[in-house]
Amino acid sequence: MIVTFKDEFAKIIEEQARPTLAQTVELLKSECDGQQVVLFGAGEMASVVYKMYSQAGLRISCVCDNYKSGIHHGTGLPIISSSELKEKHKRSPIMIATWRFEREIADGLRQWGFSEKQIYHLPALKRISTEDFLHAYFEGYSWVYDMLEDERSKEIVSARARLYIKGQPLAPNSHCDMYYEEGYISLNQKEVFVDGGAFTGGSAEEFAAKAGAYSHIYSFEPDAFSCEQARRRLCNYPNVDVIQKGLFSEESELTFYRNTTKPDGSSFMYGAISDVPQSIQVTSIDSFFAGRLDGELPTFIKLDVEGAEKAALLGARDVIGRVKPKLAVCVYHKPQDIYELPQTISLIRGDYRFALRQHEYCCNETILYAV
Repeated sequence: MIVTFKDEFAKIIEEQARPTLAQTVELLKSECDGQQVVLFGAGEMASVVYKMYSQAGLRISCVCDNYKSGIHHGTGLPIISSSELKEKHKRSPIMIATWRFEREIADGLRQWGFSEKQIYHLPALKRISTEDFLHAYFEGYSWVYDMLEDERSKEIVSARARLYIKGQPLAPNSHCDMYYEEGYISLNQKEVFVDGGAFTGGSAEEFAAKAGAYSHIYSFEPDAFSCEQARRRLCNYPNVDVIQKGLFSEESELTFYRNTTKPDGSSFMYGAISDVPQSIQVTSIDSFFAGRLDGELPTFIKLDVEGAEKAALLGARDVIGRVKPKLAVCVYHKPQDIYELPQTISLIRGDYRFALRQHEYCCNETILYAV
């Protein structure tokens, strides 16, 4: 029996949605009788959860973690052990403050005697209504689901639909390092690597380590501070150019919203109240490599350019058409990326094969591989 995205969509609609932040707050206020909440998990997400729920008027007493102790740096709360949790907080509501270990922590709490009503999960990520999804995205998701050949890729299409409709985070379905999925990305010693969205140089450094030897690395990073850090980090590597420009469809100047507290949350698309707008220079891959011989053109292009991936691909039409470089492209910045980006690549050149992989928990790090 052939399963279609329509079949998967019907299942998603029947599933229970993850409660929103407002719903979770109301549940905690109504069911916990004023008791202080314990956060379980002392990672970065604990700080986000603490801020959200404190602003909503809930009191949080401490953070529990099996592997950390002392004072939690992001909240100023004491970190307690699971033993102390069982001894002193037997009746407290517990908010699990991690996506990655959510299931394991919930199972452990149940084994320790905490009731189901005491265990709370992270609220839903921002959702799209079923009606809006059907109107705006259903056709595209159906196309990419049918186009993809392997089941692991199809899983990701369904999982991203579930994320947008039900607020349910994704789980990884790859053991490989991001951008280097086995069976799709293999490196040789003559690679010309384009690092679109270099940030502070970590992705270029990882490429150099994996390749061992290479022909050239071109790292594009529009933010001045991150670009300078990348230059310092990569200064001892041979044949590396760090270019303070973003990748786009053409040479231009754009507004970029830099998030000063969480740089990987920066965007070309929109800015939050705390973001800092700045004008940046952008270029296209075709413009940058114009006039070069085929042997000097990119053999591997990685794109994590904060929502400008489609524009960057359109700006690489000549290079893609001429030499068919390997592509590893982020498809999580916009709901339509998961189908618009493979469609864009296919219109430029029709002999690519595609795969999707999820490399981390939550909503980011979904990568389209095209080879």
